[in-house]
Formats: sequence, C-alpha cells, structure tokens
Amino acid sequence: PEINFMGDCTNGAESFTIDAWIKVNATAPGNQILLYKAIMLGEWQGYGLYLSQGALSSFVGDGLYSYWAIPTGPDLRDGNWHFIAVTVARCGAAGDVITEYVDGTPITSGTFASVGDVSNTADLIIGNAGPFTLANYSGCLDELEFFKRALTAQELQGIYNAGSAGKCKS
Repeated sequence: PEINFMGDCTNGAESFTIDAWIKVNATAPGNQILLYKAIMLGEWQGYGLYLSQGALSSFVGDGLYSYWAIPTGPDLRDGNWHFIAVTVARCGAAGDVITEYVDGTPITSGTFASVGDVSNTADLIIGNAGPFTLANYSGCLDELEFFKRALTAQELQGIYNAGSAGKCKS
C-alpha cells in the first residue's frame, strides 16, 4: 500500500502524523535513521524520522524545498521504551507546522513555508540508512502508525498514557 501524503496548498494538502514506540540501544550511534519515504530531486521530496545525537528529529520536503526540524529533545539512547510522534499540519495561515513529541510531550515545533506535494514513488524504508549519512537504526520499534491528519496533543498524550495496555480494547 502507498503511504503518501498528497497535494499542495492549492489542492488540499494532506496533514499527517507518524508515531511509534521505540527502544534505542544504549550503545547505539548518535545519528540513526528511523524511517523515510523520500527521493532526491535537488532537495528531498517526502518525509523521514531520524535520531540526531540520540534526539528525535524529522524532515519533510517537496523536491524544491525541504524543512529539517532542529532536534531539541532528550537523548533516547537509554535502553527504555519511548513513545515518539511527529505531526505535520499543512497549509496553515503561517505555513506548515511540524511538531515532534516524546513520551506524549511536545519537544519542538516549527513553522515553515508550506511545501508542495510530498508524495513520491520511493518505498517506505524502516531502519535502513540508505542514501543518508546516518547509521541504520539500532533498537526495537513497535506499533508504528500513520494517520492522514495531524493528531492533537491530547490524542497523542492519550496514546502515550495507554502504554502497554494499548489503544484497542475488546
């Protein structure tokens, strides 16, 4: 299945959220790719999540322009499980807003000029650095999810609070 987020601000750009539980090995390199779905067209077209010196970071781009969030969160290389999430709210009055969360708490948010269409023909790659100058991911990843909307801070806090009980109740 495709995991693309279509459109630009003239034709209904899709906002999105990516979340997962991760447990990074304590001895892992500082810069590691978690996942990406992107191709290089002068700039990256697509999206990705990675660790920079152990801190969560992300990027989104349309092939002409890309935005790379500056990592400001905690070093996740502590051998514990952490809930991570990135929301991208597209085409707001001030542009696109990308917010990163660790353990249900927003750690960084940035507004940038709205990028165009981030969809592309690349495969979704999980844990393999491929063309990036980052190491492969070293750790566990569980409950990776994609949403075609920007979840609210309250929704993400609720997922984190559910912990090992999970979101699905029978």
